Amino acid sequence: MVNTALGRVLDEDAVIRALEDGHLRSVGLDVYPNEPHVSPRLLEFPRNVLLLHTGKSYARGREENGNACADLNLRDFLRTAGGRCT
Repeated sequence: MVNTALGRVLDEDAVIRALEDGHLRSVGLDVYPNEPHVSPRLLEFPRNVLLLHTGKSYARGREENGNACADLNLRDFLRTAGGRCT
């Protein structure tokens, strides 16, 4: 089973019971009901694929980080003739 929608879409306890009972072989998740916390019980199943939620916020975060780095570089350059982010 794969869920990349919202953590609250699935019942995490029911998923864990299904894994324990063998009704599910593994799950692939990048969203969790209590993000950013992942239930330690999900970590007990070696076939599970558990990722941090990166969805659309990844591109926005990358852009914001790039802008912040450019701002720091420009300020440093104007102040000291050098930059700090590479």
